[in-house]
Amino acid sequence: MTEKVVRLDVCEDIRQGRDPFTRILQAAASLHNGQVLLLIAPFEPVPLYRMMARQGFLYKSRPTQNGEWEVLFSRNAASEPLDSGVSRTPEEIRGCQAIETLELDALGLEPPQAMAAILEALTTLPEGAQLRARTAGPPNQLDAPLQERGCIGKTERHEDGCFVTLIRRK
Repeated sequence: MTEKVVRLDVCEDIRQGRDPFTRILQAAASLHNGQVLLLIAPFEPVPLYRMMARQGFLYKSRPTQNGEWEVLFSRNAASEPLDSGVSRTPEEIRGCQAIETLELDALGLEPPQAMAAILEALTTLPEGAQLRARTAGPPNQLDAPLQERGCIGKTERHEDGCFVTLIRRK
């Protein structure tokens, strides 16, 4: 029987200065029906999401307790959690359920337009989904409009200097 989860840890590649991109693409291309790719990386591989989406992959990601990231790539949404062979508590498994993430790249927008684009995107946010908005600066005036819409957001500055805000309904 074929394993459902193909695990690929690229942390050591990155620590050694090797680009894991080719290995990731090869692993994704070799997936059989019903298999998913569990990628382990030392940081959240945000640029990889769009590229994999163009190849028909959905993803769900989460940070681990040791600071690495687990990203599960699948060709179609799984309705049940998959056992990756890693021992997890029920709370951790529930935290790794598939969450649809809408991406908004507002890097080229000035502050009022960036916030307007984020609020506009929230009007089409499906139930249970989250919005990931990338902006050039911190969205300082976003908290009150989010609260008015029944949402909460968390903003982090990324290594590339941009700000990424994850927004979901309460």
